[in-house]
Amino acid sequence: MEQKRQTARQLAKEFLNRNEPLNWFETLYELAEGNEKLIPWADMTVNPNLASWLQKEKIVGNNGNALIIGCGLGDDAEAIAKLGFKTIAFDIAETAIAWCKKRFPDSSVKYTSVDLFASPASWQGSFDFVLQIILSKKRHPCDVFGLVMVIMSETKFANGFSYY
Repeated sequence: MEQKRQTARQLAKEFLNRNEPLNWFETLYELAEGNEKLIPWADMTVNPNLASWLQKEKIVGNNGNALIIGCGLGDDAEAIAKLGFKTIAFDIAETAIAWCKKRFPDSSVKYTSVDLFASPASWQGSFDFVLQIILSKKRHPCDVFGLVMVIMSETKFANGFSYY
């Protein structure tokens, strides 16, 4: 476990020094070559905190629209879709998205590679549920976390939830 975290930290540091704070994700997924054991956050199951919260809050999709930010290998997106949401899940890493599509070939989730800071204008105000778990101040020492929160605060939710 420690080696894969060290690798991720080293990549993040290298890309941060190059003023490319998010591009290390793609490199990490590429280096893994399909081996989820090399991705520090890939538990291959829904995040247990999310699962607990969804159950406690009795979240039901009712065919509403959900957006999953930084979906990684897709487990959380699949859990949200199973609740009845029309789900779009994206990640900046194209390799992660290809991996999701391979893992869940019959999924109703629309997996796509998008840079959060260049997301489609049509997404503004379009979601009843937004999930973002991975990004944090600890993982992104630059002000990426702050920018994410600004973008999220500009998104209007119709009777919706935002879990991040």
